Amino acid sequence: MTQAQLIQSIFVWSVIITSLLFSALGLLLHRPWLLVIAGVLAIAFSWMQGGYPQLDLPAILLPLFQFVSAWALLRQKRLLAWILLTPLALAMAVLVISILEKYWG
Repeated sequence: MTQAQLIQSIFVWSVIITSLLFSALGLLLHRPWLLVIAGVLAIAFSWMQGGYPQLDLPAILLPLFQFVSAWALLRQKRLLAWILLTPLALAMAVLVISILEKYWG
């Protein structure tokens, strides 16, 4: 692994973990602003994932789900807020699984 790949991996993993942590905390503590912060963090992740042909448009739209989830939480629609985060969690899970298979496959 080159130094650039290592830096990119550290950046991606830290953004994924931080974004998911802020999303979960925002939903559990009923703080929409945490979801907005998580959405801003996810923009970098989704922009990087948007380079893959299969994930082009869906990846770019992933942070939008966090912003809409924050809006739903603000409107006291907690179940909708949880459901709206499912696509982001699935995309991140697919990324984690694909990376783990690549290195420990």
